[in-house]
Amino acid sequence: MGNMFLKGEGGLPRNVTRAVEWYERALATDAENVDALNGLGFAYYHGSNDPDGGTQLVAQVRASVWVVSSSSRETQSVHAIS
Repeated sequence: MGNMFLKGEGGLPRNVTRAVEWYERALATDAENVDALNGLGFAYYHGSNDPDGGTQLVAQVRASVWVVSSSSRETQSVHAIS
């Protein structure tokens, strides 16, 4: 849902605030959710007044992906933010 609100997909209006809410919900369930961290970083960087916070989250995703696993799904997430 976060991605859908961030991009305005699936008939939903683009709404960064709602996207952040959904990413934070996902992270409350799994604090290491790479997709939610990535999306939250992009939401902060591109759609809020906290680009530094977004940069830090994206850096956290890059570090955790390479340290924790090299599975193709997580590697694709890293390439998506490069």
